[in-house]
Amino acid sequence: METPSNNPLLDKINNQYQSAPSDKTKKYINQFYGRIKKGNMIRANVEGNHGSYGVTLKLKNNYLESGCSCYIGKHGGCHHTTALAFTYKENPDSFEEQKMAKRSSVKDLKTLKNYLKDVPLEDLINELSETKGITQAAFGRSIGMSSQHISAVKKSENRNRHFKELGAIKLACLYLLERKKIKS
Repeated sequence: METPSNNPLLDKINNQYQSAPSDKTKKYINQFYGRIKKGNMIRANVEGNHGSYGVTLKLKNNYLESGCSCYIGKHGGCHHTTALAFTYKENPDSFEEQKMAKRSSVKDLKTLKNYLKDVPLEDLINELSETKGITQAAFGRSIGMSSQHISAVKKSENRNRHFKELGAIKLACLYLLERKKIKS
């Protein structure tokens, strides 16, 4: 039995992906480019049958979440996400380690862009609710969007597909989070 490493993501992948990959998966293993690791998340791109796909695996609350921009990977679990897991298992050092941008690091437009790229919309919405008491529905109404549309934007971000308004929604969340007082 393997002993746990100091890499919880790798431990979870090793635990979850023990059986041999399918033939469909095998052709994508080690074919990824732009390999990045940030905290407990890995992301890379791979050329598929219909173009380049963004693929992500993320350890969240001891659960491995996967996302792929292919048509099958809407909810993760496609052969591209499995191939990414096997690629990471075989060669974790091939993923460039990057630090997650922290809100406190935002000093200019470049660092703001990096922060907004790293922070998931879901985290910002949850923080609005926890720290300001602003629900997703109330936030949506304040920016002229339905709660359902914000949910769709969050889900698409998890699949590596992005609505054009994703950055603007994140910026609106950040604005509300950084304000000292918000009048109801």
